[in-house]
Amino acid sequence: MPDVRCPTCGNYTPEGKFCEHCGSSLAPVPVYNSPPPSGVATPQPPAKKRSAAVLVLLIIGGVFFFLIVIAVLAAFVFGVAANSQSTNPVTVTVTPPVTAKVTPVYTYSPTTVVTRVTASAPVRYTPDSYTETIVNGNYWYYYIPLKSGNQIQTTVSTDGSPIDLMVMHSAEFKKYQASISSPSGTWNAWNDLNIVNDKYSFTAPSDDTYYFALDNTNSPTDGAYAKKTVNVAVTFNRY
Repeated sequence: MPDVRCPTCGNYTPEGKFCEHCGSSLAPVPVYNSPPPSGVATPQPPAKKRSAAVLVLLIIGGVFFFLIVIAVLAAFVFGVAANSQSTNPVTVTVTPPVTAKVTPVYTYSPTTVVTRVTASAPVRYTPDSYTETIVNGNYWYYYIPLKSGNQIQTTVSTDGSPIDLMVMHSAEFKKYQASISSPSGTWNAWNDLNIVNDKYSFTAPSDDTYYFALDNTNSPTDGAYAKKTVNVAVTFNRY
């Protein structure tokens, strides 16, 4: 029989029930699990970590909840402010604007060279009627000597495009003509601007030769400018 090592003395002895050296039993001693002594904590397995996705969802949910609370509070505050406003009507006094008188002085700043179109010297007694084609950038005029208090009624009818009628003393008419070839100029005139079908009555304030100009230019700057040829029928009737 093979020798075995004694668990008590450590010597080798023939296999059997007892060691021949120390007499100790060679049978294995059973080992029993015993509960840990009281007061000693039993080690627990570490808790599973919460997943990152769940944590992100919790953060997003918290932010949405915070925004909803803020919105509810803002609606409440604005509602209280709106209800606290006065419902009494407010009376507003509007002062009409004051319209200043405009002196009939016009400035001409030509963009193109304007040529003069004249008719033959008209008969100085009524009625004088003309049918004229006034090209874009041109003007046509009628002149007549008048005494102080003389009246002229002018009837103008165009093809639908607007035109300007200006009445001038002889000296002012020269300024008007000079302004065509200069960078700018001013003159005094009695005017009837932006007309298509109209009657205009004029009474001479003094003895002079008066000029009735039908203007198809950009003068005066606040007048008509059709930018195309205008067909005009005009009649001068003296009283």
